[in-house]
Amino acid sequence: MKAIQIIIFSSPLLSSILAVSLIILIALFFHSSSYKKISYYYQKGFAIFFLFLSPALEGRPPLNYLHPTKLAETNKTNMHYLWIPFMAFCFIILFSRIQHFLKYSISIFSLLLSKNPCFWIYATLPFFSIFWSETPDIAFAHFLAYILITPVAVYLAVQYDWQDLARFVRWSHIMIGVGSYIHQRPGSVVDWSGLTKSKNKLGGIMCLSTAFWYVNYSQAVQSKAGRWLSLLMTLVSFYLMRTGKSGGALVAVILLIGMVLSLGFIKQLSFQWAFACIASFIIVSIAATIIITDNLEAIIVEGLGKDMTLTGRTEFWPQIFARVVEKRLLTGFGYYSFWQPELGINNPAKGIFTTTGFIPPHSHNGYLEILVYFGLLGLALFTISFVINLVMAVQYLIKERLELSAIPMIFLMYLTLNNITETTIIEPTNVWVYYVMLTVRLSLDTSFNNTTATSKPKRTERLKQSFS
Repeated sequence: MKAIQIIIFSSPLLSSILAVSLIILIALFFHSSSYKKISYYYQKGFAIFFLFLSPALEGRPPLNYLHPTKLAETNKTNMHYLWIPFMAFCFIILFSRIQHFLKYSISIFSLLLSKNPCFWIYATLPFFSIFWSETPDIAFAHFLAYILITPVAVYLAVQYDWQDLARFVRWSHIMIGVGSYIHQRPGSVVDWSGLTKSKNKLGGIMCLSTAFWYVNYSQAVQSKAGRWLSLLMTLVSFYLMRTGKSGGALVAVILLIGMVLSLGFIKQLSFQWAFACIASFIIVSIAATIIITDNLEAIIVEGLGKDMTLTGRTEFWPQIFARVVEKRLLTGFGYYSFWQPELGINNPAKGIFTTTGFIPPHSHNGYLEILVYFGLLGLALFTISFVINLVMAVQYLIKERLELSAIPMIFLMYLTLNNITETTIIEPTNVWVYYVMLTVRLSLDTSFNNTTATSKPKRTERLKQSFS
């Protein structure tokens, strides 16, 4: 197998010929008599596979080469360009739907922009920050990965409702968990990360999987067999999460399940009280996460599985903040333009380290990383967009059945807790994909739910039809 890989990928010409041949065969296949029926299943399969790949998986080829973040890596090989024929394959699968989507794109985007303008302004910062970055080539390479991932997330959120999106997330995440178990058996390494880059990333993914399967088990209308399957997947997800011994993920899943259990009551309240309850729950959860993971060492070591990942981070967070305030408070340093050890003395992050000598590769906090890359401008835009999403999520919670309305709440809570110790919201990977889908889907659903018979019914009806 290794010899075949060497033969194929050592020659750019041979790799290109094989890729083009594969694309042609796929195109001919899809233009067969059963094209529509087959493409329908392939489109849903693509959605699951896209979410499966969205964390930028590690592990065995070709999975670790099918994410556009490979564009930003140095010392590229032919394998690093494997995502190009893969993206072409995806484009062929989705071609008919993309045509349909583009037909209504102006109306769709104008609606999305009107609902959460700060999000869309924030979404342009990875591009515009190239112009004030001291390493524009690096910023541009990461922007390419970002611009390839983000439109797909928008497309999925427009094309599918919460029921479909939740199903895609559940199955893609359980695939990551089971695949990780097969690829790298727990116990074979000190920190089990499976197909992902770190144990905390895998723990976060399985934490979200546990919450989503639990909602499906407790709230979805389904057969007895379906409920048993959902319960089994909940337990499998929880087991895989605990196997990785990520204490932060355990705290997060407890808080997520606790929130889900309280939503039935909150849903009955008025909007003002419901919003106050959710906002208070988020604030208390943030405080609980910081206290448990940082201060209660006995609980962490003995109860949560020895995950001291927050220790040391509070040492360099003030250093990072001081550096940003001193140099680039308003606009930040640019997309992926701060942590540059290869620049030596010109590294903007030079001199940031802990008392043990640890030099952080990133901020280990998503909100601080936004400040580093995009300054106060970016952090303010993101914060406002988050609050707008929270308002829309509460509106949706009150009006829709819990099976669906719990999903955006879980996303928001997960994103909040995950980025206390990780920088996933700034990376063009799975958590950013979730936030894009969350923003788009909430904007659409709250627009349709709030539309009355006298408020542009023809336009709304056309948009509804465009998503079917």
